[in-house]
Amino acid sequence: EQTGMLRHFSKWGGEIGHANHAFGYGFSVNMLQLAQAYVVLAADGVRRPLTILKREQPPDPADEQRVLSARAVRQVRAMMEEAVSRKGTGFKASVPGYRVAGKTGTVHKIIHGRYASNRYFSLFAGMVPASNPRLVMVIIIDEPKGKAYYGGTVAAPVFGKTMGEVLRILNVTPDDLPSMKIAGVTPAMEKKP
Repeated sequence: EQTGMLRHFSKWGGEIGHANHAFGYGFSVNMLQLAQAYVVLAADGVRRPLTILKREQPPDPADEQRVLSARAVRQVRAMMEEAVSRKGTGFKASVPGYRVAGKTGTVHKIIHGRYASNRYFSLFAGMVPASNPRLVMVIIIDEPKGKAYYGGTVAAPVFGKTMGEVLRILNVTPDDLPSMKIAGVTPAMEKKP
């Protein structure tokens, strides 16, 4: 796993450099660093140790640190939910019965210190259920094959399918039952007459 790279903001190169950073260029992160950032968003701005293991007990408060205000994080999560709405680029990451908050990404790979014009990482990172996030997942497709290479086209569907199965296995309660009806899914708790 490569380390990320983020220069001090004073070295971003003025207005153009700041604009590039705003949409994800000029720095790099690895998958675990991206997941850690999403864990902060899922935890209302509190940085917690990252784990792939199911916790039997809540994290030790001594290991937590507030890094963003809860108010700001909730606003960001609301915007990330819009990205997974029918009008958003991440719609294919939807999971029937659950509100999903996430973001698509399509990144030119860096080859020999330069952005490659036709080689990509396609990604989707998100959290579920958006009303009270319990799970964060990052999907990165390295050099997708075929004509499609956008994160919303390539990685978002993988997120939706995989997260749907994980939620089912972990028996996470749905937070958006109306979407299950729209998708033609009948929740197990509803009984037909």
